[in-house]
Amino acid sequence: SRRVAYSDDNGATWSGNASDLVSGTDGLRGIAATPTLAVAVGTSGSILTSTDGSAWNTQSSGTTSTLQKVAHANGRWVAVGGNDGGGSSIVILTSDNGTTWTPRTTGTQGQLWGVDFGGGVWLAAGAPASNGGGGFVLRSLDNGVTWERRNVDGTAFLYKVRYLHGVWYAVGANSVLAISRDQGDSWTCLPLPARPAPQTFRGVAIGARSMVVVGNESVILRSSSEINAPPVIHTAPSSATFAEAGRPVTLTVGANNALQAVYQWRKNGTPLADGGNVAGATTPTLQLLAVSASDAGTYDVVVTNSHNLSATSSGAAVFVSPAPSASFPHFAVRSPVPGPGT
Repeated sequence: SRRVAYSDDNGATWSGNASDLVSGTDGLRGIAATPTLAVAVGTSGSILTSTDGSAWNTQSSGTTSTLQKVAHANGRWVAVGGNDGGGSSIVILTSDNGTTWTPRTTGTQGQLWGVDFGGGVWLAAGAPASNGGGGFVLRSLDNGVTWERRNVDGTAFLYKVRYLHGVWYAVGANSVLAISRDQGDSWTCLPLPARPAPQTFRGVAIGARSMVVVGNESVILRSSSEINAPPVIHTAPSSATFAEAGRPVTLTVGANNALQAVYQWRKNGTPLADGGNVAGATTPTLQLLAVSASDAGTYDVVVTNSHNLSATSSGAAVFVSPAPSASFPHFAVRSPVPGPGT
């Protein structure tokens, strides 16, 4: 049996008694809602809909696989699951009204555990059909119609994805947080504290100022940096630097709240790239290896953290003076010769 509990007072009290049981399966796994409709999904391909949270109707999904999660965004419902319920491949269903569902082809074996929408992209978090594979995401750029796989190297299973400020976050096995800044196309894995051993994290929530991940053995981790805060530059490059031509110049920046920061140095507002006289254009330290008159100008750096929030340093003026030339004689300075009567 399935039971749906609901609250009419912002979660203070909950209703859910024998009259709220819905027969037909042994468990519900996920729920999502709009102001006018709630959709719950679960084992045996079950899909329930309700307009008031109390009375629920069963909808046909066309699958017997377990549906793990459902989400609504961009005018569309997306439900995901897979072989845990007996199917041989991943299941993705979409609906524009919550009652009529269309299966989508993925060509991927395994199980999907989480789904979210952001930045015009749907992403679903996945795990392989058997141990020994790696975590992956399926992404859709056409509102859930077609899906493509992207492997997330360094992960074994992914259970949850979330989107904020142009950045995707995914959590799963092996105490890993995966981050993508390019619509889920490529991923960078950050190790999370292993307490007391590497954990499987099954949920991630992003609030006004921090991120919280939860997992097995009642482990709860909270991010040490502020999620909705841009980097704070605490050490700006020197406001003025004077150098002779041919000499090196080094400019450095330091920033807080700069988790997995991306640095971009600029000269007179134009981004720099490594090569020739420039090294470290995308690091905290910029080096001009042997300056010439053309290197004179105002330099600054844009620091962008993993939450896609940026801060720009104050400008640093670089002045270049000519190097001493061998064509000009060096004059010795001598003491005056005493004249008569001195």
